[in-house]
Amino acid sequence: AGQTYIPFCENIHVEFPAFDPPAKPEPALPELTLTAEAIDKGYVLPSQKQHFLPGVTEEIHVICEGVFNDAGELVDSTIHEWENAPGGLVHITATVQNSRVSAPPAFVLEMLKKDPNVKIVPNYATDHEDFEASQWPIFLPRLYDLWKDHPDPSQSVRCNLEVVKDAEGRFCYLYENGPVKI
Repeated sequence: AGQTYIPFCENIHVEFPAFDPPAKPEPALPELTLTAEAIDKGYVLPSQKQHFLPGVTEEIHVICEGVFNDAGELVDSTIHEWENAPGGLVHITATVQNSRVSAPPAFVLEMLKKDPNVKIVPNYATDHEDFEASQWPIFLPRLYDLWKDHPDPSQSVRCNLEVVKDAEGRFCYLYENGPVKI
């Protein structure tokens, strides 16, 4: 949805296209908290951002994405959750990090190998999450259409979310990803 460049490891060096940050929900959502079990495992919650997205509904309830290192440890995860509200929905993006990870992910190791002084900036310390949220009203309906007739939502559905600039300089999807055909 909000990725501005592929591969991901180079994303932090690319400026975001112009966008209007989404409004914040009124009233604000209560902040998420980690369970005692998650805290005992060393997980921390460094960031939570909230948005109001007009004209979108919650039929995609949660998207969870994560980064693992070569040891198979979860390094961090970003969780997106939605809830219907009058005129649209409220959205929260939360970042969960593993404070006990034994090594960073491979793409960070590669960056450090190329430049030991590289400054690694997490997404939540940039405009990334606000930019991504500004794209949810475009992305979520397409994601919903992709999954709506799928009989087993536990399966992964492949889709291509590459973007190009159109004649007006706006980003648009390069491929149409229709509903899954079984």
